[in-house]
Amino acid sequence: GWKMLEPSEGAADDTTVDQLLSNLSYLRADSFEDAPDAGKKTGLDQPSLDVTLTGRPGSDGAAPAPIRVTFGAEQDGKRLVRGAQPSLYRVAAQRLEDFPRKVSAYRFRDLTRYVATDAKRAELRFTSRGGTAFDETFEHGETGWTGSPEPVDPGKVARLVAELARLRGEDIVLEKADEADLAKLGLSPPRVRIRVLGPQGANGAASELGVVEIGDND
Repeated sequence: GWKMLEPSEGAADDTTVDQLLSNLSYLRADSFEDAPDAGKKTGLDQPSLDVTLTGRPGSDGAAPAPIRVTFGAEQDGKRLVRGAQPSLYRVAAQRLEDFPRKVSAYRFRDLTRYVATDAKRAELRFTSRGGTAFDETFEHGETGWTGSPEPVDPGKVARLVAELARLRGEDIVLEKADEADLAKLGLSPPRVRIRVLGPQGANGAASELGVVEIGDND
């Protein structure tokens, strides 16, 4: 998959990067400015977005020439864009919003990823601020989802498991959190802990599909 190298190093969010590339590949001009005035303010010297695409080396080991796409200033509902040609292109101003411009949007933010139909058991623990804990367990059988010790709505459990099958964070709050940070955010202990398990393996133990811990909801 995709990796981020700067400003931090680590796994990238494949979905966001693929969407970026798709939106660029389908970017089409509404109009052109074939002979731009050299003195005209285009905003390209301080672009709103500047993307450089570099392909893999070919069989001869030589890398293809990079492709650069630069979004400049907005003028009359259009935004000037420079691509591979010397002409300037105009695209609808709102097209810029198709491209995330926050670093966190391109970082790996999946908290869980599994196939929802693989889930056979889910364990919930609710913990009050006073430290009192309540546990509920869900089991999936021939008749659907059941709960213990409290009865549950099977449809709501199924939706919970489906929502957690690919839960993605909107942002990264802290790179590293110590116990003091976790306590401040209501994560030590967590207010809610959800653990989803799959079918039992050959050793009789169920595989763990995902675990999510939720803090205070401020």
